[in-house]
Amino acid sequence: MVNNQILKISGMLNQHEFIERYIFTMQRVINGFSRHEMSFLFGKTTYEINDYEHLSEHVKLSYQDYELMALVFEHVPPSVPVFQTRIDNIDVSAERRMIRGTVSETESERHFQFVHPWKIKGEDVQITITEDLYRNAEQDLQINEFVYEFLLDLKKTGCFDRGCTALFLYQKLNLIIAEEWKPRFLTNLRDLVYAHIYSNEFQIQQQDGLVFYKTKK
Repeated sequence: MVNNQILKISGMLNQHEFIERYIFTMQRVINGFSRHEMSFLFGKTTYEINDYEHLSEHVKLSYQDYELMALVFEHVPPSVPVFQTRIDNIDVSAERRMIRGTVSETESERHFQFVHPWKIKGEDVQITITEDLYRNAEQDLQINEFVYEFLLDLKKTGCFDRGCTALFLYQKLNLIIAEEWKPRFLTNLRDLVYAHIYSNEFQIQQQDGLVFYKTKK
């Protein structure tokens, strides 16, 4: 999506399904993770993360995904939409309704806007989320050097001979990296792991629904 382009999105969701997507997107944003970073941690494609946030009813999160979210998201959304669940004394929370919205993006920000059919405190309220896309290129170079040395040390210990998940690498690196670089280092980690795959040093293996990165033999 190029700068200033507006993407229209829509999906047939019930209140619970929409709130799940809202919570995921808000937590991702306020914890500073990009879609590419979340796809790496989840072992999914970026398209799956995009579709989930764009209200696709066909993309769902697994139990393992929720466990991972609990491990990496330190900050919870400041508020969650409280929809009116009953109309004429009938529970409508589980009924699927059409939700529409837009996602617009500039060089520095991404804006989500959702129009839903339910009332909040008796009123029609649109829901918006703003994501900061700004990155400091000079700082990223410093992070990249640190992450490169981290992966080199792990390779020397034989860790990748057994196989490492993205979550394992993230948590181990998160313990030693400078506070001001959290969680910005995840893109560097992802890019460097993929660079090892492209150079045929690592291979990807799946086991019990998890993605492992292993030394190619």
